[in-house]
Amino acid sequence: MTRNWGNRRMGDILLLAGPATRPDELLVCLGRHPEIAAVPAVDIGQRLFRAARARIRSSRANPEGAKPLDLVSLGRTEGVAELSRLFAGVRAESGARIVIFHDPSGPLFPFQNPPPISLLVLVRNAEAAAAAIGAIGIERVIAAARDALAAFQARVGGFGVPIDRIITIQEDRLEADPAAGLAEICQTLGVASDAATVSAMREPPRVDVRRERGP
Repeated sequence: MTRNWGNRRMGDILLLAGPATRPDELLVCLGRHPEIAAVPAVDIGQRLFRAARARIRSSRANPEGAKPLDLVSLGRTEGVAELSRLFAGVRAESGARIVIFHDPSGPLFPFQNPPPISLLVLVRNAEAAAAAIGAIGIERVIAAARDALAAFQARVGGFGVPIDRIITIQEDRLEADPAAGLAEICQTLGVASDAATVSAMREPPRVDVRRERGP
């Protein structure tokens, strides 16, 4: 982790995953924390598009005095409200302090006026990314992995979220010491990070054999 905000409450968070990372595993662990609601992957970008398209249809239905509207500009404005609604809905249902969404495609619009969200950015170094596809030692593949990571980081910076609300998680470090890594993430999010809580986050899901077999 490259930034530690102590006990500052972060609230609404988008998880953005870099090349060759495994965000689903991290989401499962975070979702086991009693103060965190980690939502399975959802297509947030399409929701923002739908909100923008609905606004365009509304403006066409009432054309008097309406200014011309385009999808991207609307996505940047309507998307903020739509994103807030998504977070508010999950928080109301779950009662969690922290709500985390992950969209595999990433948000489609740089925010014109960034909403009060934070970004949790999952990355791994180029050599590890190359190894993940069985190509470590092939310089061309490692170079391509570096280029992909650079492009991803540039994209993250283009969302308009202030840098003091962006946390980077090194997946390689998390894999090397899962307990310490999860504890540090919890500390950064301002939620309980004691050994018992972290241990519960790392436990594999329990399967009710009786339910699986049926009556």
